[in-house]
Amino acid sequence: FSENDLQCCTPLGKTTNTPSRCCSGRGTIVTGSTTQYTCDLPPKTDLMVYFNRFVSNEGRGSDQPGGGLVDADFNAQTGEPLLTTTINQKISELGIAYCSTKRVRQGGAFGSFEPEPQGSDTNLSGRIYNIVDSPRDNGQNSSAGRTINTGYTAFIEGFRWNHHLYCDN
Repeated sequence: FSENDLQCCTPLGKTTNTPSRCCSGRGTIVTGSTTQYTCDLPPKTDLMVYFNRFVSNEGRGSDQPGGGLVDADFNAQTGEPLLTTTINQKISELGIAYCSTKRVRQGGAFGSFEPEPQGSDTNLSGRIYNIVDSPRDNGQNSSAGRTINTGYTAFIEGFRWNHHLYCDN
């Protein structure tokens, strides 16, 4: 028995001849091969959940992208990665390395949306920062030189919580 060595499945970033052997349950065919797969994460994977210390031990260790996650990076009671800039950067680098699309994004439940409910006296020229509460709620957030869609469409697609990072499409 070893704390960090997986014996029953193939970790992220490693190759296997069957994608079902991947700890993530998924693999992408290696370019030029017909029998080798690299274990990765599918689009829309919630990285904050996948890398929760009670869900997976992947992403831990100094040999991982971004320096890897360590015990101090987690909430001791819930196992959730702490919400700090440094830990978000680690999760982002893990996502870039292990998401099949090599792209990461934030969720879109909150954004600058038109006020609800709308009626004859609603001022539609103003927008307020709010949680999605209507199919008409659509907006954009800019962060780190990138603009992402927020609102109803992003939320329904599975990119839910703004403080979570996801594998992008």
